[in-house]
Amino acid sequence: MKSFSQRLLITVLSLWTGLTALHAANVVTVTGSDGAPDGETTITVALKTDAADVAAAEIRIPLPEGIEPVEGSVSLDSGRAPGHSVTADMNGSDYVIVIFNTSLATIPAGDGRLLTFKVKLGDNPGRFDLTPRVKLSGKGGDALASEASGGSLNILAPRLELGTTAIDFGRVPIRSEAVQYVSVRNSGTTTLTFGGYDTGVEGLTAIIPQQLGEGEWGTIELHYSPTVRSAGIDGRLTPESDGVGRRQFIRILSVPFSVNELHIGNASGISDEEVTVSVSMNNMEPITGADFSIALPDELDFVDGSVSKGARASALSVESTVGADRRLRIVLFGLSNKAVEGNDGELLSFRLKLKGRSGYYTLTPEKTRLANAAGEDMTSEVYSGSVTIDSPQLSSDSDWQIGNVALSGTHSFGYNVYNSSSVPLTIEKVVFPDDIAECETAMPLVVAPYGQSEITVRMKKPEFGKFATTMNLYTNDPDNRMKSVSITGNFYSPNEMSFAGRSAGGKFLIDATLSNEEPIAALQLDIVCPDGISTDESLLELAARASGHSATLAKVDRYRYRLVIFSLKNTPFTGNDGLLFSLGIEGASAAGKQVCFENIKLSSTDGVNITTPDSDVKLGELPIPVSSITLSEQALSLRVGQTVTLTATVLPYDATDKTVTWTSSNEAVATVDADGKVTAKALGQAVITAKCGEVSATCAVTVIPTPAESVTLSQTTASLRVGQTVTLTATVMPEDATDKTVTWTSSNEAVANVDAEGKVTAMALGEAVITAKCGDVSATCAVTVVATPVESVTLSQTTASLRVGQTVTLTATVQPEDATDKTVTWSSSNEAVATVDAEGKVTAMALGEAVITASCGDASATCAVTVVATPVESVTLNQTTASLRVGQTVTLTATVQPEDATDKTVTWSSSNEAVATVDAEGKVTAMALGEAVITATCGDVSATCAVTVVPTPAESVTLNQITASLRVGQTVTLTATVMPEDATDKTVTWTSSNEAIATVDAEGKVTAMALGEAAITATCGDVSATCAVTVVATSVESVTLDYESIELRLGETFVLTATVMPDDATDKTVTWTSSDTGVITVDENGQITAVGMKDSGATVTATAVNGVSASCHVTVLAPLATSIELDQTMISATVGDEVQLTATILPAEASNQAIEWRSSDETIATVSASGLVSVVAVGDVTITASTTDGSNLSATCVIKAVSGVEFVYPDDTAKHDVYNLQGIIVKRDATIKDFKALRPGFYIVNGKKVYKR
Repeated sequence: MKSFSQRLLITVLSLWTGLTALHAANVVTVTGSDGAPDGETTITVALKTDAADVAAAEIRIPLPEGIEPVEGSVSLDSGRAPGHSVTADMNGSDYVIVIFNTSLATIPAGDGRLLTFKVKLGDNPGRFDLTPRVKLSGKGGDALASEASGGSLNILAPRLELGTTAIDFGRVPIRSEAVQYVSVRNSGTTTLTFGGYDTGVEGLTAIIPQQLGEGEWGTIELHYSPTVRSAGIDGRLTPESDGVGRRQFIRILSVPFSVNELHIGNASGISDEEVTVSVSMNNMEPITGADFSIALPDELDFVDGSVSKGARASALSVESTVGADRRLRIVLFGLSNKAVEGNDGELLSFRLKLKGRSGYYTLTPEKTRLANAAGEDMTSEVYSGSVTIDSPQLSSDSDWQIGNVALSGTHSFGYNVYNSSSVPLTIEKVVFPDDIAECETAMPLVVAPYGQSEITVRMKKPEFGKFATTMNLYTNDPDNRMKSVSITGNFYSPNEMSFAGRSAGGKFLIDATLSNEEPIAALQLDIVCPDGISTDESLLELAARASGHSATLAKVDRYRYRLVIFSLKNTPFTGNDGLLFSLGIEGASAAGKQVCFENIKLSSTDGVNITTPDSDVKLGELPIPVSSITLSEQALSLRVGQTVTLTATVLPYDATDKTVTWTSSNEAVATVDADGKVTAKALGQAVITAKCGEVSATCAVTVIPTPAESVTLSQTTASLRVGQTVTLTATVMPEDATDKTVTWTSSNEAVANVDAEGKVTAMALGEAVITAKCGDVSATCAVTVVATPVESVTLSQTTASLRVGQTVTLTATVQPEDATDKTVTWSSSNEAVATVDAEGKVTAMALGEAVITASCGDASATCAVTVVATPVESVTLNQTTASLRVGQTVTLTATVQPEDATDKTVTWSSSNEAVATVDAEGKVTAMALGEAVITATCGDVSATCAVTVVPTPAESVTLNQITASLRVGQTVTLTATVMPEDATDKTVTWTSSNEAIATVDAEGKVTAMALGEAAITATCGDVSATCAVTVVATSVESVTLDYESIELRLGETFVLTATVMPDDATDKTVTWTSSDTGVITVDENGQITAVGMKDSGATVTATAVNGVSASCHVTVLAPLATSIELDQTMISATVGDEVQLTATILPAEASNQAIEWRSSDETIATVSASGLVSVVAVGDVTITASTTDGSNLSATCVIKAVSGVEFVYPDDTAKHDVYNLQGIIVKRDATIKDFKALRPGFYIVNGKKVYKR
């Protein structure tokens, strides 16, 4: 029960929302802590105030679901809020804390803990925000500005979260491996550690992450390898981890099955060939026989006796038959019941003859049985094969029209044949039923896939007139074994007229030309003139070819004239080609008109019309003559090399021949090409003429010289020294200037002269101007001749080392050789050390350094001179050879001469410090075997001592043990100690006196191989030590089996594995026994066979030679179905029929004989629970009978539902074309009687699929 003052305070606080803060900010901080699931932890609330103005507070702290405040745990800090009280209660998900004072006293200014309270943590790990909502009030009840800061409450623990809780491996073949993955996540707040997994599913293993961090995802990899068949596995796998919450598991589902499959192979070939079809088997169980059938399509024929056994079936026999229904049945069997060898590969093969055209044909095994020794059908699956036929396809014309053929021409013609397939087409032979033609192409002719070839046919007896024959092609195209081709054509003699119009002297003429191979004695033709023009006999002129002939030209109607040329003596025209006559045409509008020559008849001497076919109509076109030609220029002035293109305008614009011919009167001056392009070649004059027809036009061309317009020099200034030269180059522009000769002059030849080639030579100091002139233009170059300065000074040596009193003479070389002043001045930087005279002779005066300088003009060179002390002349050692062992030392003494040498310091060195070292005092230490030279050096001289380091021999070998007792497979490592310590070669060689008993490696590791004794010897140099080794026997301590109990179905087998410990037991042989051989038998390899059923089962025991044993209890269950068969596998039925199918499940003692029936398309046929099929529509449908005991076996029957014959043949008078299913016609206009005479099968009649029984 709250007091009045508490209720008043809460009421005031509830009114603060939305009020504006009036004072400085006050901060409330909530701090959480870490805890374990289901534990308790403390939450702290602190208050920071800038002034003592907070009288009351309401603090709402959100608490996550599952976390509850501990009742009575709120503790107000009286030091921070003296005289205040506190209440706390849950309001929804908020923990509401109210701090108040009945006198409305304020909380002192400052910063510190206000209160604490405890919470009970839930079992769900997480990190939870504790940011509060705060309301503060002052002494007068006014709202105060406030800020809130929250920490986090952490429930620390890992938590396992599975991405899925069930994995279905589906059907898995035994002795194979299936892999699945399960995602896992640590949804907790600390690292999740896995401790393996637990499963009762045999053959299931898992790869599990070791750890997952906070929020991290991982993967569990499941591997399932079943070893026995089963109707279904329903187990679990439980990951072990330190995660909180309930223990989670993954449900494991699978159906392990045994694989025994029959595979019909694929084959392909070309029609008329034979192909081999392979039959293979993949089996996990021993198979002693096989029986299957294949319905052969009409396009495939079985080759009798072609079945061939594979290596796997070499011990078995095989038989094959083909029934009237074209079903090939193959039976593989063995009288000894011996199983097929191996588990995968070819069983047998057979050959098929390919008869049809291109197509894909399926070979589906039916009524398949893969039997074991007990005669049980072990088939798990069958796979169809296929045969692909590739046949050639002849594509060519059946009607070959050769057309008109000249008797004088070739009489051989090409007939194209095309192969529209992917295999070669063979034209075996070409036959002509008559003697008109023959084939010239060699046979057989092979046409490449999708290729084309030509057959050459020659007409044997060409005669004038039309001809016709037949050509028969014999091929390997199944649809065109013999193709008949009709050949037609016409032989003629080439006798033909042609006509061409021309104009001459203002008149129009048409020239008639005759080309003939046969003698022509007369001709007749009609001349059709357009309106406005005409002709008559007076305008006709016969040519020389018609000499002795007469001609008449008569007007037939307004436009038509008839011309006849003949010979009373029946004399042929002379020659075989050329002008026969010319005919004049009159009329003002004749230009450009066409005259038609029709009904042309050329007569032989016996009066036969032998005009070339289709040449009895010709046209003669009258030309439009040129009336004028004008040029774009009448006169041209060009310089040599220039070009200009003249344009000729020919009138009228529609003139028939506007070809222009261009000529030059003087091609040495100007040339012109066929396009009117004029090119100036040389000075002079020429006339260019353009001619078209009988008119022409001219242009006068004058070629004039090209003057020089400018001269430029390669340089306009030059600075030379006396004797130097420079060649100037003058460039004259334009490039085609006629005269580009340049004249060179100098304004002052005493200073510089220039030759005719522009080469300038400096003669004396001074200035001159060089001028190059061409025609009226020129250019200049200002030349200055200057003196030659000194460029460098070099000395014969740049350093010198002298002793006091010694001298050296330096030589100075001044460059260039032609320098004007080569005087050299010598000086010394320190004459107290070294002096130099005017000749460069340097004299050493005292120890020290000086620089000698040689100067000439602005150039100089120096030589650094050093005056040095007295050098060492010789060094000798107290001994020149030494022989030491590793570690020994000897001290050498060096003597330096002369006695007064300035520096007698000796430096010691070794040629090979790996062999011997030497210190600064000459002490030599032997380091390793070998040779080294010790050198003592003083100044430029030295002395040597040859040091040889010799080896230290081994004196003794001892072993860490001299006897050892081992069991077979055990090892012990011996340690050899070689003395003395500094022996040079301490290599130890290990040997065994009997390696069949014990071996030893290079490290002294001894391995026991067999019972017995052996001596192990360690040898170093000439000394050795031995250890006597005895190998003793190891007895069996335990026997364990991989299963304590198993379940088998009757007839199943299973192999138990016995593990004998220790691993190195001398005799690990175990003996297998069964407690009841009427239930189970076991062989010497631990293979169990379920042979009988008994409620109590039986026990298999594995016993070691010393009596130690282990057992496994075996329960035998009733068997699953091993096969299901239908009494029919393919049925033809008409709509409305009902068919009863019967299914048989083997073995008869199978635990579940229930059958499930289903139809692949119930719109065609339905099936009842008892197997009664009702046909309701036309089509193909598969009826499947399946076992329901988990063995997943099925058998099928294909029903071909067709329209009955009565639908297409309602009476005896109906006639229809009958086709096979490939669309090839079988019988045209077939009656019902014709149809019934066909062999059984499916046909297409009147657009319907009909079955002939």
